[in-house]
Amino acid sequence: MTENFTPGPWRWWTSNSVRRLSSDVTGKAGDVVYAYALRDGGADIQIKPEDAALIVEAPILYRELAELVQAIDDGEAVDNCWTKTARAALARARGDST
Repeated sequence: MTENFTPGPWRWWTSNSVRRLSSDVTGKAGDVVYAYALRDGGADIQIKPEDAALIVEAPILYRELAELVQAIDDGEAVDNCWTKTARAALARARGDST
């Protein structure tokens, strides 16, 4: 499977009071999401279609992973080595991790 989205982890950075979503792997400021002003005074963002699709799917992926963890907790799915990874991923998505 080949992923065409920007490699992660991604982090929000602020410079000159402008937030940019950037990849730690590439080290390029705003290579995931970068806001800019249009000539007519409006605003837009620069984003690859693959990154936009991943962002759109994130809530669904979160819900499905949470349902899997709940099934493990309820004894309906096998608790295995991936359980800790799944719980950690959910915590990071909630902003609960260190």
